[in-house]
Amino acid sequence: MMPPDPTAQGPHLSATLAAGTLDTGALEALLTRARAAPLAAYPATARRLRAVAGTLYQAGPMGAALTRAPDLAWLLIHSPNGFHRDAALLRLPLPAHPLDLAALLARLDDWVPEVRRLAETQLARHLTAIPRKVAAEVALARGEGLESASRISPTGRRLWQALLDRVPEALIEVLRTGQGRAVHPLFLRLMRDPAFDAALPMLLREASHPSLRASALWWLVGGQVSYAAPRGRHWRGDHPVAGRRPLSVTPEVAAVMALGAADRSSQVRKVAAEMLKAYAAHDPQAARALALQLAKDRNAGVRARAGWFLSPR
Repeated sequence: MMPPDPTAQGPHLSATLAAGTLDTGALEALLTRARAAPLAAYPATARRLRAVAGTLYQAGPMGAALTRAPDLAWLLIHSPNGFHRDAALLRLPLPAHPLDLAALLARLDDWVPEVRRLAETQLARHLTAIPRKVAAEVALARGEGLESASRISPTGRRLWQALLDRVPEALIEVLRTGQGRAVHPLFLRLMRDPAFDAALPMLLREASHPSLRASALWWLVGGQVSYAAPRGRHWRGDHPVAGRRPLSVTPEVAAVMALGAADRSSQVRKVAAEMLKAYAAHDPQAARALALQLAKDRNAGVRARAGWFLSPR
């Protein structure tokens, strides 16, 4: 956590900057505390760093200080002073920590066009060196906000997509292990790309988040994948509209349904019961046998859905 009054660091840093002897220890301690905060709380962390950076307003040009202490860029990138943000971006080190990458991506939505363009240049410069795990963590915690940002240019959006395209394995691992509410929006965002279809059987077996397992089951049996459409004509206000496309892999439907019916979450077992009709199109006898099993489930919603399938119509 940052200290209760982070601006207390500002006057000290400003004084040492004015004297030409920046206290790099104090700067590093400030950044270490900021980087230890949860990435999901980035907006609050950024506000605190902005408050500290704001106290350096009178410190003058920052070029020489940034040359001596490159990590000062990770404070000044949050500055309310556009010249300071510009100077920070010009000398930006590799964003090797999730907070630093989140700060660079936030500048793609900067209110100053020149700063936005410089952020694009630096993201393009560092793109291939950004650690894959860092990119995946930021995609989970900040991807939805970045997708809905209004000032990002088409170039900025292409760079964001290029970053995601570099880290598919890391993103799949985030989907497999992630548990927060940000996991499902990221899942829907990534499913625009049919290349992720091959991971659906694994996610059905191993994803920690039951909504991912439920969606994987529905799509694997139903043959259609839902996804969050790209920003543009498929958006309504700040909200994406769901798109649909055919599943690009051929699953073992019997194995998929068996996994769904045995899942530990009733949310997933309900989906298995709802997909009995689609399963029956592949194998009517196996679907009926599975329905009889689900009709004895401990969850009333699962039993009701299986019972509906078994009822004469």
